[in-house]
Amino acid sequence: GRRAFGLVCALLVGVFGGSILLPESFITDKRNAGLSFVFWLGVGAAVFSLVVLGVHILVSSARISLDWRPALFGTLAGVVWNLGNVASVIGTHRVGYSVAYPIMQCSLLVGALWGILAFGEIKKQALPFFAGGAAVLLSGAVCLAFAVEPV
Repeated sequence: GRRAFGLVCALLVGVFGGSILLPESFITDKRNAGLSFVFWLGVGAAVFSLVVLGVHILVSSARISLDWRPALFGTLAGVVWNLGNVASVIGTHRVGYSVAYPIMQCSLLVGALWGILAFGEIKKQALPFFAGGAAVLLSGAVCLAFAVEPV
């Protein structure tokens, strides 16, 4: 039901998120790659957002709020997301996709920390398991950072 759909969507985030910079590798003129790619990534996100909005309006009885809070905080979230895109493009150009992208997945830890600290989503008895997973994740990131020569 609802939980299974949520899990499938979360899985799709991993598939799509892990592939987000792959199209950049098809740019043969490297002068048009890098940060200029981030601009077009933003254009693609904006266009697809309009498609999602249109579908939402067509299939849902809910309406889009014109309140200033969703506009302000949605825009702020978009800025933060694109700052991450800029950093990911620079990171992959400096150390390579196979090193940078796994390290970038430490964003999962940040998201989980928001869930714990801001929303109270993990119970106290689960915190040691979370801490253990965080330690493994960070240890892997450190090992990976020092294991490979920069490109």
